[in-house]
Amino acid sequence: MTTARDHGSLYWRSRSAGSTLSPAHVESWRDLLTASTALITSGVTGALSPSSRDAVLAAAHLVHEAGGHLSYDPNFRPRLTGRARARALLAAVAPLTALLKTSCPADALALLDTGDPRTAAARCRALGARTVVVTAGADRLLLDDGTHARYEPVPVNPAPVDATGAGDCLTGTTTARLALGDSLADAVAYGAAAASLSVSGRGGTGRVPAFTETAALAAAHRRITRSRAAPSPRR
Repeated sequence: MTTARDHGSLYWRSRSAGSTLSPAHVESWRDLLTASTALITSGVTGALSPSSRDAVLAAAHLVHEAGGHLSYDPNFRPRLTGRARARALLAAVAPLTALLKTSCPADALALLDTGDPRTAAARCRALGARTVVVTAGADRLLLDDGTHARYEPVPVNPAPVDATGAGDCLTGTTTARLALGDSLADAVAYGAAAASLSVSGRGGTGRVPAFTETAALAAAHRRITRSRAAPSPRR
């Protein structure tokens, strides 16, 4: 078995098809985007080229102004873009987001000058993000919905293979469940469960769990968490 510790990923982004993305493409998709319930985008897309960055911003504004849900993950890649450019894009997109997902310490140190999840969430909200999810290791995440910030336990995968794509799985599942009408707490719980299951496979698509499996793990994890929190009966 190859684990996350002994293999790497290679991406071709320079002069790739994705790097040709531009606001003209976004405009051609205006009807689709304005009718969409939700859109997910990331700092990786915005870092592919100047025109890709402009496309991310154009799409974000279009969906936001149409009343749709926008999720954003800064997903900083130092070999792809500089900190100043990544910070500028984050600052521009954050006020348009309904959900901003970031990682700590990786993205938080580079873009928010902190290794503390609570401080990272507060700084994202100060930029204008409505709700912030900060992943802080394999077993917990911080959810800041503007009223309070709290740590949520994440189901631990007993046999992890590769964490590549786990954050994308979390963001995608959470956003989809919000678009379907779930509460924020339930949507994030489903996202965390899906992310935990995803690390059982290699690469970003090696393990994409069905929602039935995700829902079952989230329910089981909820029962375990509640039983641990319940006071012991008096004798």
